[in-house]
Amino acid sequence: MDNFFFHNPVKIVFGKGMVQHTGAEISKYPVKKLLIVFGQSSAQKYGILNTVISELDKKNINHVLFGGIAPNPGLENVNKAIAISRRHNVDGILAIGGGSVIDTAKAVAVGHFYNGNIWDFFENNIVPENALPIFTVVTLSATASEMNPTAVITNEAENKKWSFAAGSLTMPKLSIIDPQLQVTVPAKQTVMGAVDSIAHILEYYFNGVENVDIQDEFSEGLVRTLVKHTQILLQTPDNYESRAQLAWCSVLAFNGLNAAGRFGGDFATHTIEHSLSAFYPNIHHAEGLAVILPNWMDYVASEKIEKFARFAANVFCCDTPGTEARAKKGIENLRRVFSSLGAPARLKQLGVKESDLEKIAGNAVLHGPIGRLKKLNKNDILHILVHSY
Repeated sequence: MDNFFFHNPVKIVFGKGMVQHTGAEISKYPVKKLLIVFGQSSAQKYGILNTVISELDKKNINHVLFGGIAPNPGLENVNKAIAISRRHNVDGILAIGGGSVIDTAKAVAVGHFYNGNIWDFFENNIVPENALPIFTVVTLSATASEMNPTAVITNEAENKKWSFAAGSLTMPKLSIIDPQLQVTVPAKQTVMGAVDSIAHILEYYFNGVENVDIQDEFSEGLVRTLVKHTQILLQTPDNYESRAQLAWCSVLAFNGLNAAGRFGGDFATHTIEHSLSAFYPNIHHAEGLAVILPNWMDYVASEKIEKFARFAANVFCCDTPGTEARAKKGIENLRRVFSSLGAPARLKQLGVKESDLEKIAGNAVLHGPIGRLKKLNKNDILHILVHSY
């Protein structure tokens, strides 16, 4: 197990009806006017936005609205929101939504005080010196952005979908996770949230670090729980207990606990998918992950075949004789689970052109080779994409 520091300052308010604590909790911080960012329709359609505003009004916290944040959030919208935050002199930002909305909020929070191009944080490793305090009300569980510092934004003009993190500056002060708000989440979005969470877990699990039994047990349990409760929710979408299990698993997948002792995840799968959806922004992030992750596993499994065999045995109860055969069975089972949940299995199902695979592979290595378990160059990535097609 690697040495590590662990500190997560995010306050979580979790449970049924906890959205009613929004105003009371935010009022504990020195904010008088919030920029509220939200998605395209659900926060308004299901009354969540009005509920939150009502709670803020009770504590005399003013607000300005900025809606319409799409999946794979873009730099153009970030810049528009920054302009509004400055014009109205807000002193905090509240995200109502899932990862795309929260990631946008993080970029706006640091951009509010920055005189340069916000893309500097993503491309030039500029470290922000200040940020607006960030608060979240989670309406879709997937990315754990509500309890980590990372934001992913797409520069549409340059086909770059990149991430940045600024430690405590881009970690929310407070995140309210009320699973009851997610009972109306469509089946597809529920599945995609689970797939994203599983990818986060496995990109730490398969990063090559030895002697992490406690972390491996933790990861395996999270994957089993995510699969179990996603299957339940496809049958009974208003099952509160399963919504709660899914919501908390998603947070634990990528809030730092799963990473402890593992000194960084592999994240080749995420990097490849970011390149894919930079060119195809209509592809849901987790759709790409569902296709790419098992094929990445196939390509790199020989690097740590015993670990892949352990995954098969402990997550899917595989007892296939032989380490290599068991490992392959585990990957096959993961594919089967994704397909049974309705996730895509091939890039061509997503409308990707085969002729674009090479440029997607090249775009993924603009910063150099990717991955930790096995360093991947352009040709490696192209191999994975071809086998994913």
